[in-house]
Amino acid sequence: TVRAPLPVRVVKTPVIGLTKSADGCVPVNFNLSGNLLNADTAVMNWQWTFSDGRVANGRQVNAMPFATSGVFAASLVATNSSGCKDTATAQLQAFALPVVNAGADKTICQGTGQTITATGASSYSWSPATGLNCTNCAAPVATPAAATTYYVTGRSAQGCIGKDSITISVKYPFEMVHNSGDTLCAGESTQLTASGAAVYAWSPAAGLNATNRAAVQARPSASTNYMLVGTDELGCFKDTAFFPVKVYPIPTVNAGSDVTMNVGQTRTLTPIISADVTAVNWSPTGGIFRTDYPSIDIKPKQTTTYRVEVSNPGGCTATDNLTVQVLCNGANVFIPNTFSPNGDGVNEEFYPRGTGLFRIKSARIYNRWGELVYEKFNVTPNESAQGWNGTYKGQKLAPDVFVYMFEIMCENDEVLVYKGDIALIR
Repeated sequence: TVRAPLPVRVVKTPVIGLTKSADGCVPVNFNLSGNLLNADTAVMNWQWTFSDGRVANGRQVNAMPFATSGVFAASLVATNSSGCKDTATAQLQAFALPVVNAGADKTICQGTGQTITATGASSYSWSPATGLNCTNCAAPVATPAAATTYYVTGRSAQGCIGKDSITISVKYPFEMVHNSGDTLCAGESTQLTASGAAVYAWSPAAGLNATNRAAVQARPSASTNYMLVGTDELGCFKDTAFFPVKVYPIPTVNAGSDVTMNVGQTRTLTPIISADVTAVNWSPTGGIFRTDYPSIDIKPKQTTTYRVEVSNPGGCTATDNLTVQVLCNGANVFIPNTFSPNGDGVNEEFYPRGTGLFRIKSARIYNRWGELVYEKFNVTPNESAQGWNGTYKGQKLAPDVFVYMFEIMCENDEVLVYKGDIALIR
């Protein structure tokens, strides 16, 4: 056995530490540095590992990012050229941002405060300060004069910041836009309308087809002053409107019974009307020769149906009719049976006369032997100058009895035919 001494070199084990930047709020960047705590001239190898699986080489790591919150472990291994090594560890904490919630947007009545409450942080700061009773509290009372968006900044115990906002709208007094009332006749209806409110309440309900609409149909049986109260959707403010609806009765009229009269005659028509009637109108106007409210005096030439319409101050109307039957008969015509053309100026001519006569279509007179001694056509009635003066061919005829034939047209276009005897007396 041969024994010989061998030299053994003992190398110092490195002793290391590490330093890191302060913990922070996400996203946070850490700066880390390895420190050699004992003197060693050997070449050192530095290797970092992190609990989230990332690795890095080098004595220093700058701006190592952490985007999510949590506690992370950092381990640093330093190895010298002889393979001797040391390990240093540290905890890295990334603080979560507070989830700040200012609540849902709100609408307030003008002049009325509303508490707004922020949650999710340890302390709060509100802006703008206008309308708030405090700006560094969790739940200030907001009383803005106009719509305002408030921003709240919440800070956690670690100093991390979260933000949110809430808008406070303001409901103001309003005025409804509406139509006016109306004047109706009994049984009629009218539409009453309004706008500008969210909720509508009509009263009284009598005669209305609804009481909670912006537009309603009104058919009252008597004059009514309807009231409408409009409210906004929050019940902050109200407006009131009135709709007077005056109801007039339907007037009554009775024109009377139908009438039969002879053409050329006159008749007074007097209707029976209700006390509220203020106007009476008759039609057609033909044949009316005088008006004496509510009556008319008529002298129609033809059979006529008269219509009378009455109205009251509300414009409500009623009508009635009556028919006037116009006749032409013997009551309209007078034909004498004697005449005396002797020059005394009395009863000198023979001619038909009467009322309601339009013309004598034909006039013929014959002697006892059937000889035509007088003939005329389209003679104006009631004119003695158009009559027969008792002559034939310019010669005066002796007293005798003659036969006449007349076709007489009345003013109602009826034609009457008359035949008879006329005695000529000297």
